[in-house]
Amino acid sequence: MAGCDTTIAPPLLAQLPEDARLLSDCEFIAGDLLEVRASGDGLCVAVLDCLLYRASQLIAVPEEHEEELRTLIGKRTGITRIDGMYYIRDATGVCL
Repeated sequence: MAGCDTTIAPPLLAQLPEDARLLSDCEFIAGDLLEVRASGDGLCVAVLDCLLYRASQLIAVPEEHEEELRTLIGKRTGITRIDGMYYIRDATGVCL
């Protein structure tokens, strides 16, 4: 699990893909990571087949996490945001 101390600047928020969202502080989401989309604007979008919502969720995270997320495509993945830091983990085998 790695963390990256990043704050998403307001101009980047305006560039979020229409169907993507940011995690709120202290929010966790998990699901099978289907795809990672580079947006070229300081963000990337993780497409998760979310267990809780029983639907695909598009989660915007700082682009610093793109490479790490790409290594998890096809695996159960957890993303947490705490105090502006994003934590990504392989949640394969974790009971959620």
